[in-house]
Amino acid sequence: MMKKYEARKFQFTNTMTGKREEFKPITPGKVLFYSCGPTVYGLLHIGNARALITADLIFRWLKYIGYDVNFVRNYTDVDDKIIVRANEEKVTSLEISEKYIVECETDIKLLGLRKPTKTVKVTDSMDDIIGLIEKIIARGHAYVVDGEVLFSIDSFKSYGKLSNKNVEELQAGARVEVDAKKKNPADFSLWKPQKPGEPFWESPWGQGRPGWHIECSAMVGHWLGETIDVHH
Repeated sequence: MMKKYEARKFQFTNTMTGKREEFKPITPGKVLFYSCGPTVYGLLHIGNARALITADLIFRWLKYIGYDVNFVRNYTDVDDKIIVRANEEKVTSLEISEKYIVECETDIKLLGLRKPTKTVKVTDSMDDIIGLIEKIIARGHAYVVDGEVLFSIDSFKSYGKLSNKNVEELQAGARVEVDAKKKNPADFSLWKPQKPGEPFWESPWGQGRPGWHIECSAMVGHWLGETIDVHH
């Protein structure tokens, strides 16, 4: 039997380099691990299950070889699809998200997955999300137009580095919505102003809700810190 922290050498594929590299956590013996969980607007499908099982496999492996793993997974319970489903069923978005979180937890148990160290929800993280957006604006990487906060990809030279995308090759209107108020057609929303019938939270930019891109960043920062070992 292996002694604690005498971890076997193994490799992960580094998304940025595209190469398999030996795993070396920031703190020896400890791993900060975040997995983006399902958006709860309906029952789990095979894609959701695959992501949950893969994260569980990583969690189990790291624990098996002796690491102390702080594993955080989220539920995205604020989203366009949730709002659409709520309108279809004539209930609130919160009722839809809570209903399908219960269903998801049932399926997770049936799949035999281990509980993460912490499970968090977007709706419980609004202060962190708003605070992070304020920091991004203060650093000159986002701007406000008509109550909407947009991330400026031109302000961040490393944008696209992780996904290996060449920003200059992005065609306006090809994969992103053309919007005259955007400085760059590829700029994306960090905070969306409220539309009639939508859930909203108070913010420095008016009533609204977060954009999909910012949520996990805020939750990672709150529960694990600015730099983590594994993002799934």
